[in-house]
Amino acid sequence: MNTYMNNLLNGKIASYVDYKYGFIKGDDGSSYFFHYSDLDEDKSLITVGRSVQFTALATPKGMAAKNIKFAKDYIYKYLPEFRLYRYGEKVDGIIEWSCQHITKDFHTIEEARNSLIDKAHELGVNAVIDARLETSQKTNINNYIHKVHSYTAELAILSNNGHCSTREEADRKTLHFEQITQKAKENAEDQIETQQKKLLLKTIVIALVIFFMIFSNDKHEGIGLSLTMLLWIPALIPFVIASRKQLAHKYLILLNGIVLPAALLYITNIITVPAWLSLITYALICIVGFSLSMQTTEKVIQHLQEAKLLKLVEWLGIKIMNQ
Repeated sequence: MNTYMNNLLNGKIASYVDYKYGFIKGDDGSSYFFHYSDLDEDKSLITVGRSVQFTALATPKGMAAKNIKFAKDYIYKYLPEFRLYRYGEKVDGIIEWSCQHITKDFHTIEEARNSLIDKAHELGVNAVIDARLETSQKTNINNYIHKVHSYTAELAILSNNGHCSTREEADRKTLHFEQITQKAKENAEDQIETQQKKLLLKTIVIALVIFFMIFSNDKHEGIGLSLTMLLWIPALIPFVIASRKQLAHKYLILLNGIVLPAALLYITNIITVPAWLSLITYALICIVGFSLSMQTTEKVIQHLQEAKLLKLVEWLGIKIMNQ
């Protein structure tokens, strides 16, 4: 026999399964079973943590909630616990920030996975999205073939929506969320920017070495040196454009604009190459640079993945962030 309780109770939705049924955690500490048909309002608004008012019904199977109505509540954002989402798995939350990451090659899957998680913790993010395991074969100096494993993934900051009964509490929790999220973003971006600056320094050193080699092997008394300076100017314009547009892949453009022209000039300075071939190659380098500066980071990542070059870019130390 079912018996209705006379008083109206308050609580929060603790779980909701298959968009049909779930449990409400009452303010009295008890759990109440409910079916979505017992809700008198829009069923699509049912979310875990939402405040409700209901009438308790004692049934042979336990306590149930009937005549459920949403209580007046306020929404705030919070950071959920760390979670790793495998490739294709639906993400539970809102992506506030993310960046692409590829681990090094490891002998075991566990080592590669731990490296991925450690990197996420190091950056201060709370999620790994689309973690894809890649396995390949390598041959050592003794011609022994062995498998190596690596992960490609997005390191991300995720947020979820919570519900509370007062505006003051919602404002306080939202402010706390914004402070924590901003700190996490700054920490992650600072670390990546530090890595990019190290890459920039390496790029400049490589360019200067090639520059010196061109100068020392110049057979035309300074013509090669002058030509190097002139040709580098248009090759670096795309990097200036990318910097002004604050594109996340600007260091990839810089690598294209410094090292490739320098390497081209060095090669043409020590071996006989037709002038038309050098000019065409240099023009292609400039075209690639300008093309990269006109595309969004998402498109660049997509093109690199399609060309199987994303892992090479990561290996060179270039981290591409998705804002």
